[in-house]
Amino acid sequence: MKEPLSHLNQPLHDLVKQMDQVASTQLSIAGVLIAFYSGAIFAGKVSAGLLVNAFLYTLPLCLLLATIVSALRVFYPSGYLHDDDETLIKKKQQRLQFSSTFLEIAIVILIIAVIVYLLRPTAA
Repeated sequence: MKEPLSHLNQPLHDLVKQMDQVASTQLSIAGVLIAFYSGAIFAGKVSAGLLVNAFLYTLPLCLLLATIVSALRVFYPSGYLHDDDETLIKKKQQRLQFSSTFLEIAIVILIIAVIVYLLRPTAA
């Protein structure tokens, strides 16, 4: 009879530990960016006259939230119980790639949103 939890007695691969650490770092970065960006929006009383600008200003927040959700998916406890090591690493790698992509796009859009805000016409 096959013992389903036999691979839990072995130490985790360093690769899996590194992936978990990268996901934790991405969670921290996204959380800090959300706090600073949303704080700046509310403290600066940012108002968007155009719907396009409003969409552009909120898009980084949506992408950062997607980063958090994707990074959280890297930590899935059922994988340690049900998946073999190769499947576990493959799933973690795929989920970490989604998180990294969302974070990269969020940072680029955040920079574009700040540039658009700074170049907006001001009322005289």
